[in-house]
Amino acid sequence: MSKEPEPLERTPTLERLLASTRTALVRQVLAYGIGTVLGACTLWLAFAFVADWGLRVPHAIRMLHGLLLAAVITLFLWRDLLRPLGQLPGRDGLTLLYERARPELRELLISAVQFQRRPLPPEADPELVEAVIADAEARAAALAPRMVVDPEAPRARLLLGLG
Repeated sequence: MSKEPEPLERTPTLERLLASTRTALVRQVLAYGIGTVLGACTLWLAFAFVADWGLRVPHAIRMLHGLLLAAVITLFLWRDLLRPLGQLPGRDGLTLLYERARPELRELLISAVQFQRRPLPPEADPELVEAVIADAEARAAALAPRMVVDPEAPRARLLLGLG
């Protein structure tokens, strides 16, 4: 996960929106990853049980099944939980999610975020920059994380892993 710069002090509504969106994405990754790991473990344990029960496998094969279970857990933890948590978008990426979902924003949010983060170039009009920031703050109040985050797939994966 990347370290974010200081908060957006001139647009607190936009800052809260982006923070809640990031939290929702983290929850989704956790639900999806944990569900995948639990589902894979369940399937492997069911296979190992049926193989042991039906074939009366030797002790060495049981040990191999245990090692393979550890490998399956490690693989799915890395692939579906740890790596996605490390690749979550930063503030700019979260802002772009809203801009893609609502094309009528026309890069308003990303402009407001970047104007607050970087020093303004000398040729920039401060009044125009303030107008963009104020408009972005006003429009952020009408946005919600549910517009860009769909919880159904991770929820289904978690329930599959728990069931």
